[in-house]
Amino acid sequence: MDTKAVKTFVVLSETLNYQQAAQRLSYAPSTLTGHIHALEQELGVKLFTKVGRQLELTEEGRGFQESAQRLLMDYDLALRSVVRTDEELTLGIAGCELIATYAFSPFFDSFLRRCPHIQLSIHFSSNMQAPETILNGNVDVGLHCAPSRRPLPGLDGTFLYKEPTSLVVHKSHPLAERKGLHYSDLAGYPFAAPHADCYCTSELLKRMAGANVKPDATHYLGIMQLVLHKLATEGAILSCPYSAAQWFGTSGQLQVLDLAEEDVWLWYGVFYKAGHAVPPALATFLREIQKFAEARSRQDPKHYLTR
Repeated sequence: MDTKAVKTFVVLSETLNYQQAAQRLSYAPSTLTGHIHALEQELGVKLFTKVGRQLELTEEGRGFQESAQRLLMDYDLALRSVVRTDEELTLGIAGCELIATYAFSPFFDSFLRRCPHIQLSIHFSSNMQAPETILNGNVDVGLHCAPSRRPLPGLDGTFLYKEPTSLVVHKSHPLAERKGLHYSDLAGYPFAAPHADCYCTSELLKRMAGANVKPDATHYLGIMQLVLHKLATEGAILSCPYSAAQWFGTSGQLQVLDLAEEDVWLWYGVFYKAGHAVPPALATFLREIQKFAEARSRQDPKHYLTR
């Protein structure tokens, strides 16, 4: 399978616009069309269709999309995966503290054991600042979450899986031991989050607003230490990734709420600057985090979904 054709498919599936895809790939439109036609012939299915003037993925195209993204990453990593284990390498990582410190804590623990020759430097930022930090060249790679798998301009990478959010409170909170809570039960309690662009919080508040429920207040405090202090002293509620909530639950001080509402799901991914050679340390990091994500979804397919 021609990787150039696969790359064309991935970009076109993201833009659903031949002109935009041709500009991103620096291809002539005829080359773009030729790649898609050759790929469809090889697969024996139609990948795109037109509804009116709008280009859309077919059912087969949607099924192939994630596999194509992973194929490209695997190919890229295969070319650059040889790392001298006696050489000390450094890697700058951007990400929200809630994600990098808590949601992906098991990954970093295993990575540092498996790859002691790679020195990590984690730069905490808000979720939406992570892509900009990568584009500015301040870090090599970033962790990012979003409500959908929309492409990030100027970045390559992949969304690893989606997981639900959970609500966490201090064990002394009035709601801590209650079962089957609804949004109405959350009315009048404050929420705390590290940043205003935290999708865990903003998506939940949208759901609550749709049910005509308002929190007492929402505090954006910049760092998780202040967020956790707010939970302990003022009865605040934290909305966070399911994986982070599991970590918090082991502390003995925090409790995951039993919420009987439809889950809020978010995609979590890893991204790096497009159009540049992937250095050995980054190639190793990408390979290891993909293996970690695949293992996590195999072990708990209820909470870590790849589709």
